[in-house]
Amino acid sequence: MIATMMSLLAAFLLGFIAHRAGLCTVKAVAEIFTTRRFYILASFAKTVIWIVVFSFAGLVLFNYTTPFTHWPLTTYSIGGGLLFGVAAAANGGCTFSTLTRLGDGDINFAATILGWPIGAWLEKMVSFENASMPPRTSMLAVIDAPFLYIAAAFAAIWLIWQAIVIIGVHPQKARPIQTLLSPVYKLSIAAFLIALFNLILFENFGPWSFTSVILSTVAPEQFPSAAALPLHWLVLGFALTGIVISSLHRKSFSMQKLNRDRLAVHGVAGVAMGFGAAMIPGGNDSLILYGISSLSPHALPAFLAILLGIALTFAGVKRFGGKPPTIYCVGDVCMTSFDPEAKHAK
Repeated sequence: MIATMMSLLAAFLLGFIAHRAGLCTVKAVAEIFTTRRFYILASFAKTVIWIVVFSFAGLVLFNYTTPFTHWPLTTYSIGGGLLFGVAAAANGGCTFSTLTRLGDGDINFAATILGWPIGAWLEKMVSFENASMPPRTSMLAVIDAPFLYIAAAFAAIWLIWQAIVIIGVHPQKARPIQTLLSPVYKLSIAAFLIALFNLILFENFGPWSFTSVILSTVAPEQFPSAAALPLHWLVLGFALTGIVISSLHRKSFSMQKLNRDRLAVHGVAGVAMGFGAAMIPGGNDSLILYGISSLSPHALPAFLAILLGIALTFAGVKRFGGKPPTIYCVGDVCMTSFDPEAKHAK
């Protein structure tokens, strides 16, 4: 019971932090296009590294043996990443951004969310036989001692450097509650906290993400997290509550009018995102939160394919006279001009 309560609190805080950090894979590619910088993409990498460090520390200190689901690398999964990336760019946001912008009152993004399970179901109906190979379960284990010492030394250096960065972007005099309630989170702090709270969820409920909940609901026979599906939906509810509470507390909630054209675009994009996520399997959230960090063979190539799909879409937009959203950074905070949190960083 205590573990469940801690996990639900972690889910709430994960949603709260994701909203305040404004994380988005589409933003990460837009930042590269518009500024030639990689701050947002680097924050994803930091999150993955923190997850690996926390998992390894748990193994060494507490003898945790966490089961990981490993999916094989296939051309089908890479194709799913490309489709997901193109659709996310057309949608104007990936999984994280869709949920946070809906939490800020833009109800047009509800069409994206409704489209995800439809797309996943369509993939299940029309996918080619043997296109996606079954997963296998792998256990985290201590590796050979010489490599262990080298990895630990590099991890220690990185941890010290990150501690300096975090202290530098957020003064020590700030109280923990002030850090938690900051209207906009620094990317370095967000990476640390997301990894920490995600690991709590992982240890108690296994590989959880919004995309995994959708895929397990639509095709429970294909996705091993289906056994914990009721709890996963409860976790999702707490994460969404964290997003909404963050929006209300920060006063960034603003109900947007329904727009027929936007509903059509978001709806079609959502179906394509759901189809692509089922092909991978997993969306950008699943790949970042546990796929890449667990060294699943399909995860990093699929995530790179998502980035490529977004980049190709932006390149096409520029070719026909448009432009990707402009990303600008203030300190360790990156955002677009239309983000509700932009006014808090100035």
